[in-house]
Amino acid sequence: VIRPLVHASVRVDFDGAVVYVDPWSRADLDGAPPADVILITDADAGAHHLDTAAIQKLRKPSTVVVVPASGKAKVPDGLVMAN
Repeated sequence: VIRPLVHASVRVDFDGAVVYVDPWSRADLDGAPPADVILITDADAGAHHLDTAAIQKLRKPSTVVVVPASGKAKVPDGLVMAN
């Protein structure tokens, strides 16, 4: 199931996993299920793609956060995608 949140932000529920793409704090994230994976598509376009507050709200200890290389400074433990 693909659930639009706001702007470019979506939540994908698949086979028991919860994946967020570009979660943004302007979406209503209260009560949102914690993420298994968070994918950040752009770290240079402003906070609506790489929103550290939204990441912290949705993250659990085992969450994998995938970021472009330019996002590594804001998410030091993020997994950098090779693109």
